[in-house]
Amino acid sequence: MHILLTGGAGFIGSNLARHLIKLGHQVTIYDLFTTGHENNLNGIEAPVIRDAISNFDKHDMSKVDAIIHLGMPSTMMLYRNDPVGCMHEAVIGMNKILEAARIHGCKLIFASSSSVYNGLEAPHTEDREVLIKDFYTEARVAMERLAKVYSDLYGVSAIGFRFFAVYGPHEEAKKGYANMISQFMWSIMKDEAPRIFGDGNQTRDFTYVDDVTRILTEALDKTFECTEIFNIGTAHTYTFNDIVKVINQELGKHIQPVYIPNPIRNYVPWLLADITKLKQHFAAPQIELAEGVRRLHEYYKTESRPPNMDNMETYYVSSIKTKGPNE
Repeated sequence: MHILLTGGAGFIGSNLARHLIKLGHQVTIYDLFTTGHENNLNGIEAPVIRDAISNFDKHDMSKVDAIIHLGMPSTMMLYRNDPVGCMHEAVIGMNKILEAARIHGCKLIFASSSSVYNGLEAPHTEDREVLIKDFYTEARVAMERLAKVYSDLYGVSAIGFRFFAVYGPHEEAKKGYANMISQFMWSIMKDEAPRIFGDGNQTRDFTYVDDVTRILTEALDKTFECTEIFNIGTAHTYTFNDIVKVINQELGKHIQPVYIPNPIRNYVPWLLADITKLKQHFAAPQIELAEGVRRLHEYYKTESRPPNMDNMETYYVSSIKTKGPNE
């Protein structure tokens, strides 16, 4: 199968590209290299289109069998800093991808986010009414709605996945945008105290990237009558304090975190996936937290090094500053 993979130079995308190629698929990578990086493509033999998603209609997709769309602005802080640009890339880009899927009969698999559940009680089910909390949430909901419109009007086959706190190898280029497991591991590996906003009792459903890439690949063989949305999570939740303990245990260290005031308005306090719907159609995630942390540690011991970030707190806090109402 010939698969066009947007965001293929990013964290999840580069892991997925390796998995797809290993299974014998032909992959073309489409990426603007904003939070992705050339280093993520080391060892990947695939053609690369370097362009914005909003220019998607300028490229020939006539020989593509499926589009896996991961290449939209993918962190809340980017939308806070540039709401117009990010909304344009996310929504207009999705519209153009759906047009390509309609014209060429491509299957579409796309990424959404668990952040749409901000403000809702856990566990989170796909049928909950979403509370729009920021531009990032609005963009994801708009993308899902567009997919449903194209499904209803034109029969486009689309499957969306709401990712829950995905972590794993190849997050180095994301730096302060990376999952907290990666950020905490980078600090502890260098004997530095990880910095936690608030008291560390906020919770996430941490999902190892190999489970995500497996499910995305399984979706290539799935067909539904209309657009379907699924959570990808483990149905288990951990606090940030728990994560620091697990990483310390894996690394054989005892580095304690530093707690700082939370500067983020509309911060997501807890997330927990209900995966009842997912398990009806896909094999559920299998990689438990300790195993995922072990695999990530092994990656840094044998294949890569943590990014050189002298002040993670300064980088992260500066990345969320904005002039809008969500600051």
